[in-house]
Amino acid sequence: MADHRYEREIDELLQHMEGESRAPLPFRRRRSAPWAGVWRWARGMAIGQSAVERLMALAALLLLATFILGVFAPRLTGPVCIAALTAFVAALIVSVWNGASGHPTRYQGRASYPSASGAAVDWDGLLWRLRRWFRRRRT
Repeated sequence: MADHRYEREIDELLQHMEGESRAPLPFRRRRSAPWAGVWRWARGMAIGQSAVERLMALAALLLLATFILGVFAPRLTGPVCIAALTAFVAALIVSVWNGASGHPTRYQGRASYPSASGAAVDWDGLLWRLRRWFRRRRT
């Protein structure tokens, strides 16, 4: 009789545990498709990029697609190649337009880079000083 009671309690506990595992827990992360993570990563990378960088990346991806489609779908290589060239030319135009109109680009010379840990040596300036010193010594 005791064996039946234990078996019944075990069955009840198992049924109870199965019922709990079906309901999503608030702290449990739901498993998503692997492409969802890639899409989130790509969107995060694209948000911080300028239009020129996005167009250049698009041109590179389309060029890669041209090579891949050359094997599987040769009829599509022409339009994809033209789209890659168009994206590349558009990136060049946007880059020149931004420079000509005075819009600041993302990289403003040396100011955007972190400073070196030690004292940086200006080799060009040093060479010019040495040349001037040698010229003064000759005369």
